[in-house]
Amino acid sequence: MIRQILISIFILISVQARSQGCLKDSLISDFVNGKLVLINNLSIVNTNDPFFSKLLSLQFTACEVISPERGYKLYGSLGKKGVISITLFDVEPLRGQYVDLVDASLLKYFDQENPAYYLTNGIPNRDMYMALNSLTNKKIEEIDVIDKGEAQAIWGNRAKNGAISVTFNKTEPLTLFSK
Repeated sequence: MIRQILISIFILISVQARSQGCLKDSLISDFVNGKLVLINNLSIVNTNDPFFSKLLSLQFTACEVISPERGYKLYGSLGKKGVISITLFDVEPLRGQYVDLVDASLLKYFDQENPAYYLTNGIPNRDMYMALNSLTNKKIEEIDVIDKGEAQAIWGNRAKNGAISVTFNKTEPLTLFSK
């Protein structure tokens, strides 16, 4: 019994040490240099230093540094510089901090190398970044992937790489916090 308690304590301490160690010195610079930073599977799009300071003071349930190769496989070209994925048990201390988020499950559809034609709530976007910006802090309801042939038949040559149509909830925002 005591042995199991000691093992549990050791595991908890080592997870916390690894979690804190993978972030303390590099999180802000990694973010600025193009690595994806995910919190509870939400991608940080934009934030400020006080948010990161507060984040770094919290206890992490898990923190994973994902290689550029694996980041590309999971999140498409937006993950090609690598990914830092943080899991927080309690996000409440971050309430009131400025942060813009995008549901990370969307990122694999946004390819810088072969951009699709993007529509958000039926509205065409000029480019991938405009589409992503329109999805910031929006709760996603549906994602439709339209193949190249069908997309090109509907929207012409601008949809030669296919189309992605994302429908988001206009009234319920995406947030780290439960209501």
